[in-house]
Amino acid sequence: MDDESPSGDILEDAQSDYQDKQQQANELKQALVEEHGSPYVETDVDLGLGEPIPVSGRAGGSLIELIGKVSKILNDPRIQGDEHRPNDVQEIMGQIEELVGGMDGVVDALAELCDDETMDEDFFQDLYRADLVTFLTVAQEIYQAIQSEQEDAAKSFRPE
Repeated sequence: MDDESPSGDILEDAQSDYQDKQQQANELKQALVEEHGSPYVETDVDLGLGEPIPVSGRAGGSLIELIGKVSKILNDPRIQGDEHRPNDVQEIMGQIEELVGGMDGVVDALAELCDDETMDEDFFQDLYRADLVTFLTVAQEIYQAIQSEQEDAAKSFRPE
């Protein structure tokens, strides 16, 4: 069979066109983020381990939404006290299950934000599997460090 068939050429051209359009879309998205997105920041976060962890990046988009949900769950007074009603536990577990659907995104985002090479996707995935509350607390701390640094950067651009 001849490898130079017209259908093979059409398929290769279509794949090439698709890849080109994907690359153009990614470049446009990156340019828009650079121009209009939240500022890129570098900071350290103290996770209580004795030595701060360097983090950098943008705390934007779906990460903000996810961490907002994390904060809401962690700060829910129904899980802060000693007395838990069965309905409260069921509702909170429902919120956590909803959140878990986006956990892969949180794992990827955290690994990307952390400049420490040991804190990669596998590290955060293992932490998530080991203890959800610890994982969510670490996610919240990292996000808050980035967010605080971004707010400080934004203030420096505002006229007094």
